[in-house]
Amino acid sequence: MFVIRSLLIGLLVILPEMLAAQSVTLRPLKPTTTKPVLYELRVQLSTPLSPTAVVEVQFPRYFDLSSLKIAGSNQIKGGIQFSVDSTTVTLKRSGLGPAIAAGQPVSLIFGPVAQKDTVAADSVNIRIFYDGLQQRTHFQAFKIGIR
Repeated sequence: MFVIRSLLIGLLVILPEMLAAQSVTLRPLKPTTTKPVLYELRVQLSTPLSPTAVVEVQFPRYFDLSSLKIAGSNQIKGGIQFSVDSTTVTLKRSGLGPAIAAGQPVSLIFGPVAQKDTVAADSVNIRIFYDGLQQRTHFQAFKIGIR
C-alpha cells in the first residue's frame, strides 16, 4: 500500500532576501494504490503569500495527473486556478482576496491523482512563488520526503 507520511521539509534553495519556511507537508487524503485520490498540501510559511502567489508541485513520472479536476482551499479567499502538465500541478491564486499572513496555516486540496506503479516515491518537489510567476526571484524550493 502506498502511504505518504507528512514530514517537515528539507530546505533545498533559499534566496538571501527571504526567510525559511516553517513547514510544508503533502499527503493523500485516503491512501490507496488502486484508485486516484485527493491530495492535501499544507503550508505554514514565515513569508506572506500575495494574492498572485503560485505553488508548483512536481510529482515523480510514475504519477498520473491527467484526471486532476479540482483544486481549492478553505483558507484562501478569492479562489485557486490550476493547470497540469505531465508531472507538475500548478496552483495559482486568482489575484482576488487578501494576502495570507506569515505563520498562518494554509491547506490546498487537489486531485484526483493516480499512481501508475506501486513503486514508493522518494520525493516530491515543491516551489512556492510568493509574488507570482513574474517575480521568479522570490521563491523557495522544497524536496519533501515520501515513504
